[in-house]
Amino acid sequence: MENVSSLGRADRPGDRAPRWSRQARCAGHEVSVAVVDVSSRESVHALVAMATGMGDIVGLIHAGVSPSQASPETILHVDL
Repeated sequence: MENVSSLGRADRPGDRAPRWSRQARCAGHEVSVAVVDVSSRESVHALVAMATGMGDIVGLIHAGVSPSQASPETILHVDL
């Protein structure tokens, strides 16, 4: 049986997702990319629905929001 790694990346529009996904595909992974606004519950719920429709989620990394990306209020809302 072949082991297949399925990777997903949720990112902002215009970010590094296209380059990242090409690199991951070249390394032999199945890749899915979604544009997600982590400050929006609806956007996050849509991501969860998409991801769970693809199979079991066995790991998740959330990098948060940095000061170069958002206001202090948004950072507190998203990262806490």
